[in-house]
Amino acid sequence: MKGDQLPCPKMMAADDTIPWQKIQVPIYGRDVTILVKTVRCLWYRVSGTRPVRVVITRDPTGRLDDRAYFSTGEQASIEDVITWFARRWSLEVTFFNAKQFLGLDEPQNGWGRRKRKPRGKKKPGPQARGSKGRKAAERTVPAIMYLMGLVYLWYFEHGNPGRDVAIARSLAPWYTHKKTPSFADILMALRLELMQSEELSAHPVDTWVMQQSAAASCEPMVDMVGLAERPQEMAKL
Repeated sequence: MKGDQLPCPKMMAADDTIPWQKIQVPIYGRDVTILVKTVRCLWYRVSGTRPVRVVITRDPTGRLDDRAYFSTGEQASIEDVITWFARRWSLEVTFFNAKQFLGLDEPQNGWGRRKRKPRGKKKPGPQARGSKGRKAAERTVPAIMYLMGLVYLWYFEHGNPGRDVAIARSLAPWYTHKKTPSFADILMALRLELMQSEELSAHPVDTWVMQQSAAASCEPMVDMVGLAERPQEMAKL
């Protein structure tokens, strides 16, 4: 049976008869104090008869607008709903890195540059794109994500965060609040390690032009590594 219609989140936030609760939640790497209101209800158009928890938040400082979050997790607490949403940022950064630095945006398998066809009426849910779309989902994307995992594992074992942050800050002195290496910094460290490795074979085209080109590409990064290992000079930047 349906009960009386509840007010929308905007009306609930403005209703003074429903008190705000002050809580502290760990989000984005720090503990944040916020005001919340919550209600457990049914949203028939979205989840049918499945209960939904609505959490409304307000910034005590007034800098951010009121926001509403929804969850179908019946046992989820207010803190759970807010922290789950905050964790989405790490997923966004992961896909950004995979697209920008590992080629997920334009893979060279014909999937990223397929012919454009006139679009018909959009249908709900995922749309299959033939064998290319299926193979890309089953092979290309997992392979790139696996490669990203290998890069992180190598860095956790052999990386030097202090050195790499110093290099990045020397290249961008205005970036004074940078304290941890980005994925781009990690890739730069891995490339430098691979270029300096004696276990890799020489370039197959052993010409004077290739030697000069390789030396020119390695020299800036080698100089930056040497500078990062001399903290007295780095402090002058």
